[in-house]
Amino acid sequence: MTFTALDERMPYRTADTREIREVHRSLRRFSRYLAAVTPIVRCGDLDAAEATRDLAGEVVDIVRRLHAAEQDGLWPALLGYLFAADVAADEVLRVEARTGELDRLVRSIADAADRFGRSASGHDRDALALLVTRFYLELDAHLGDMERTVLPLAEHFLTYEQWQLVVAAFAAGVEPGRLIPVGARSRRQRFRSARRFACVQSKLGAER
Repeated sequence: MTFTALDERMPYRTADTREIREVHRSLRRFSRYLAAVTPIVRCGDLDAAEATRDLAGEVVDIVRRLHAAEQDGLWPALLGYLFAADVAADEVLRVEARTGELDRLVRSIADAADRFGRSASGHDRDALALLVTRFYLELDAHLGDMERTVLPLAEHFLTYEQWQLVVAAFAAGVEPGRLIPVGARSRRQRFRSARRFACVQSKLGAER
């Protein structure tokens, strides 16, 4: 893909996507862990079922926040620049459409995780396990497309200020101590997240 040169109307300082790439790494880590541990959670163990539900809920929440921020701040601005510069946007449109497919999947995961958290039954666990395994594979592919296609274009076309609006919308209202990093975190916040994850692992009775 060939990029057109920046012109005088586009500020010199451009998007810095490192924070979002870090979120991607954490999403991969925790969705992979969720897919690995869910099938082996002990049936009838309500503590483990609730821990699984809570972990699934955090992954779902972060994906929803990320997609909402992209919908409001990334896609309109980036596609506007691509159309104005006469740069092919087919791949970007395909990646954008895939976010809708993932959103439908995370809604199913949220419902299944809630059922398993209340029942701790083998049937509900297995239904959730199928969904989170599919989710991990589809999310990994989607994030790969974002990193190969969309984020380099954002770095080229979007200003730093435009990108920071996306990051700010994503991070707004997120409480400290989340497992998945959102924005810059202090050493204390990182410790709280690590301690919380250790607690989740303990309840699930499995190390991954």
